[in-house]
Amino acid sequence: VIEMTKKAGITPTGNFMIGYPTETRETIEDTIALAVRLNLNFASISIVTPFPGTELYDYCHKNDLLRTDNWEEYSYFHPGEAIIKLDGLTNGELINLYQKAYFEFNYRHVSDDLKKELAEI
Repeated sequence: VIEMTKKAGITPTGNFMIGYPTETRETIEDTIALAVRLNLNFASISIVTPFPGTELYDYCHKNDLLRTDNWEEYSYFHPGEAIIKLDGLTNGELINLYQKAYFEFNYRHVSDDLKKELAEI
């Protein structure tokens, strides 16, 4: 579908969210791999942020999954720390996965070019 979209002259984009309450390192890695594999022209990647007034916030509050309720820390596109606490992943690990997703998507072609150059040596 992505290739058909490109052939039709439409620029495909994607929006990916990582860090849902039930996610694991493996499921986040799967999301990163999907974002790279789809070869979209642009993608935004964010960490799930449970905003007050949403079902996700209520769920996280009820299950003690909120790291903070300080509104100044609610930044889901460039987080210094995630709002949500995940079982099996520290805040630092989640932030590292976010940075990995950003890096791997935005530099995927550089990696492909380097692989080609190294294969020619």
